[in-house]
Amino acid sequence: MQTTPHEQDDFENAFFYFVDALKTLGLAAEAQCDQMGNYNVPWELRHDVSEGAMAITQAPISYLGIEQATRVMELVSALNALPDEAIAPPGTLTDNHEDSLKAMRHPSWEPIRRQAIGVLQLLEPAIERNNRYFSDANSRH
Repeated sequence: MQTTPHEQDDFENAFFYFVDALKTLGLAAEAQCDQMGNYNVPWELRHDVSEGAMAITQAPISYLGIEQATRVMELVSALNALPDEAIAPPGTLTDNHEDSLKAMRHPSWEPIRRQAIGVLQLLEPAIERNNRYFSDANSRH
């Protein structure tokens, strides 16, 4: 099946933004909050990574290998298994720095941060390919 430039562009953009969210997921709690604007950070970060993962693993033109796609989806499973206290600690609104930071400091985020870094390392060849796609696109314009 022939892919269209639109399908390729959609995948490359989804992958770019997924990697950006994954990089944020791999940061320490304080940096995550700063990066995400201190508003509903745990929910937004989980959402951005999960939605991006679905887009890149289910795209018909995805160039991820089986191991890469599996590890991405394992990360999504870990994010979905976070306890409620890691997303919205009792008595918080997570609409400010302090509450978002409290949520992001929940101990269950730590293994997910390490997992995100591992996935980034595994995706390095795909990240390089994605970077070339945008570099080539910019040179054509």
